[in-house]
Amino acid sequence: MEQKYDVFISYSRKDYLDENKNIIPNNVILQVKESLENAGISCWYDQEGILDGDNYAKLISQNIQASKVFVFISTKNANSSEWTGSEIATAHMMGKHIIPVRVDDSAFHVDVILYIAKLSFIDYQTNPEKGLKDLVKSVKAYIAKIEAEEKRKKEEEEKRLEEERRLEEERKRQKELEAQRHKAEQELIINEIKTELKTLNDEETKLMARRSALIVKTERITDSQQKENLKSSITESSPIRKQIEEECKSYKEKINVLEKRIKVLTDQQNTSEADDFKNKYKKKQKLCWLLGIVLFLSIGASLFFWLHGKNETRPTQNTLSNQGTESLTIIELVNTGNEYFYGENGKPQSYDMALWYYSKAAEKGSSTAQTNIGIMYQNGNGVKQNYEEAVKWYRLAAEQGNADGQYHLGYMYQFGYGLKERDTKEAIKWYRKAAEQGHKLAQTQLKTLTQ
Repeated sequence: MEQKYDVFISYSRKDYLDENKNIIPNNVILQVKESLENAGISCWYDQEGILDGDNYAKLISQNIQASKVFVFISTKNANSSEWTGSEIATAHMMGKHIIPVRVDDSAFHVDVILYIAKLSFIDYQTNPEKGLKDLVKSVKAYIAKIEAEEKRKKEEEEKRLEEERRLEEERKRQKELEAQRHKAEQELIINEIKTELKTLNDEETKLMARRSALIVKTERITDSQQKENLKSSITESSPIRKQIEEECKSYKEKINVLEKRIKVLTDQQNTSEADDFKNKYKKKQKLCWLLGIVLFLSIGASLFFWLHGKNETRPTQNTLSNQGTESLTIIELVNTGNEYFYGENGKPQSYDMALWYYSKAAEKGSSTAQTNIGIMYQNGNGVKQNYEEAVKWYRLAAEQGNADGQYHLGYMYQFGYGLKERDTKEAIKWYRKAAEQGHKLAQTQLKTLTQ
């Protein structure tokens, strides 16, 4: 670990060593050193007075940086030395507090006069004893000032970190509250729908029973024409029948779409799969026509609810892989995935199908699809929630320059989801990349983290 000092003493070796390179007894450098150390102030100086060249430059720079105060012993020899001039310039560049100690009337070196001409100096020449006391007093005062500033900065940093922790806790608390509110709202809506649906089902069942009773009652009419007319009236006025007819129409449209897709199948196995798939829907089409006949029997209600509530058979990944999806463009794959994700443009809402189309687009390098897959894993849409998997997909998209992917990756780094720990620096990096592309949410988060 680098040694720290209170004072760096700069001097000329000619004031420290005689011609035979022996230390001059009781020289001013030793007096300054002893006075400071006796006052509990640590010092660094070239004790042998023989440092030179590259070794000198490196060691001197390191110890000036490691010291709080720079003391310059101003003598005729020192003011004519290039080395002391370089030391003063280095101290000034490093922002060190410089205290000149004037031992004689010699002028400061021309290369450094700009740095020290206006500084208050210690007068050693007039009264050495008083000068040394003044030096100790000046050094102590400045060190106290430095320590007070360091303490202030440390306290401010601690306050800043504490405020960050407080804000993070507040964000977590707000997020938990929001999740609880959302859950409560969802449960309320679900319960309301279930209650209303039960009421509707009960009413429809009663209506079915009443219509069935009327049908039975018509059997007592002897006029066959009147009997058929009344049965027809009862049947035609049924709102449930209209709903079933709409279901039938929907199935017909789906069959037409499937027939177009079946044409792209070429090999025998694919054709067999397509025929099976087509036959399943044709069976439902036939059932729709039969429902009109058995609608008013007691079994009619259960058949209706079976049709209305049963999940429609959806294309599997095996069948889709043989239906020409490889010929779709990346944009078409992503758009189809979006339609299944949101249940738009006649597509049933299906996270499984959305993930399948997104995966196909991602295989072709779509950064948008990669981002969408990341969102599904982050939120648990149709898959088990997996933050690590979400981070993987966001990173693939972000590294391709996708602004949404960069924003989501920054979000994961900010809160540490799917990572070992939070990394604000990485979060800022990805938010900035997204913000530079005009991403509004990224710009907001970046502003929050960098203020």
